[in-house]
Amino acid sequence: MPTRLTASALSSVMNRLTSRAFSLLPAVLCAGILTVSTAASAAVHQWSFSDVSFSDGGSAEGSFFYDGANFFNWDITTFRQPNAPGFPEVLGYHYDNTTSSLGVGGGNSLYLQRNDGGAGNFLQLFFGASLASGAPVLGSALERTLSPGGSDNGHSSDSFTLISSVVSEVPVTSPVPEPSVLVMGLFGLSLLGAAAWRRQQRTAAPRTDPH
Repeated sequence: MPTRLTASALSSVMNRLTSRAFSLLPAVLCAGILTVSTAASAAVHQWSFSDVSFSDGGSAEGSFFYDGANFFNWDITTFRQPNAPGFPEVLGYHYDNTTSSLGVGGGNSLYLQRNDGGAGNFLQLFFGASLASGAPVLGSALERTLSPGGSDNGHSSDSFTLISSVVSEVPVTSPVPEPSVLVMGLFGLSLLGAAAWRRQQRTAAPRTDPH
């Protein structure tokens, strides 16, 4: 024969379930919010240089942006010495987002692949230290050019200094709860409301005089 719960027993069970749900609700809500929130930890720096001197008399100058993980908006120009010995037809090049693309350089370096048809035409900047701190670093450069006349010219530079300036701070993303977390929050509010209603009912119930 099934056992029937009295009103007081049922109320006691509901109170225990409600109490348990309340104890778990903050943890669930916090976990849900933390899984979808992000925080930025790096600033965007613009790195500039102008004292690059290549072994054949050429030079380079320019700048690029770095956010701690990615290079972008580079604007670098290399200059060739007129009538350079052995490679008189090799010209300088302007590297930007339309005339070049990022390649895989490896290590602390920026590798720019030229978009002028030569598969081996590139400029690579090597950094003596990480750019993450924004402190000045020493660098060197290597450029390879297949000229229209067929000359395969590669030249490297002496060391030069790169300096940076902070352009902007990466904004911190505010926590945004997922829909499931919002549903859990509404469920928790309903439990709170039910518990408050039961307390009010118990308070308002008339007491029976035993005498």
